[in-house]
Amino acid sequence: MSEQDALFGPPVSGFADGHMVKAVQAAVQSIQERQTLTGYRLACVQVAIELARNIEAGNRKGRAIANEAMQLTATLEIIEGDTTEAVADGADLPEDVRNFMQQLGSLPTAPPRP
Repeated sequence: MSEQDALFGPPVSGFADGHMVKAVQAAVQSIQERQTLTGYRLACVQVAIELARNIEAGNRKGRAIANEAMQLTATLEIIEGDTTEAVADGADLPEDVRNFMQQLGSLPTAPPRP
């Protein structure tokens, strides 16, 4: 069994994995190059692969796949982990962009009432 089969599992539907599954595999591999996946996030990899396979099956049968697509996006976000802390303070943004964002934050949300 190859390392890829160990992580993603072989296709089980009788169909070769299509573009969606390959895109999810590439995304997971990219994430895995930056950080080690363990436990819950590793289990989410299997969920993401199965969701991608379900999307492909739904597309073949002409079914709506919006719910699965939303679930897949959320699952990939879990696999990637919380990246909001790293950019929450805006330290990586140019100073003029930070100033603009601060000005936007100080604008009133509703016009004053007469």
